[in-house]
Amino acid sequence: MKYLLTGFKHFLEEMDLDPQKQVEKGEGETESDPQLQDYFSALGDEFGIEWKDVVKMILAQPWVSSHFSLGKPDKEILYKLSAWEVVDGTLTPDGADIRLKPQRHDKSYLKGNRPNKGVPDGRRYYLSRKNLIQFLTTGWIPPAGAAGASLPM
Repeated sequence: MKYLLTGFKHFLEEMDLDPQKQVEKGEGETESDPQLQDYFSALGDEFGIEWKDVVKMILAQPWVSSHFSLGKPDKEILYKLSAWEVVDGTLTPDGADIRLKPQRHDKSYLKGNRPNKGVPDGRRYYLSRKNLIQFLTTGWIPPAGAAGASLPM
């Protein structure tokens, strides 16, 4: 019984994802401890993909994300479904600059869900490593107002 409790305690300690325990090594790699891994380091450890190849893959194509916001707080623009790309030469293990790729029928909204009728956004936005990984790995996220909404039958 004592062994079972010791094993459970060890399991709980491994599951602790406290950011203070994460120690970065550099060049997109973290400690070999599995709990300290993120998407980029897992690509190297699990699939043998080196950082230079990760950069090539990310820069090779535009990406599409749904329901995200960009901009300064209280002046954010909400994008419904937009293509974006990493600006060439800005991708580092710490993050990257991105910019939107204008597409036909882009939809974006200002505060209060008012349609944005301004010119297409050509600004660059910096995403931290964590935010960039979220952009690359997160699928469709429903808008906040639709959480309790139901689909018509």
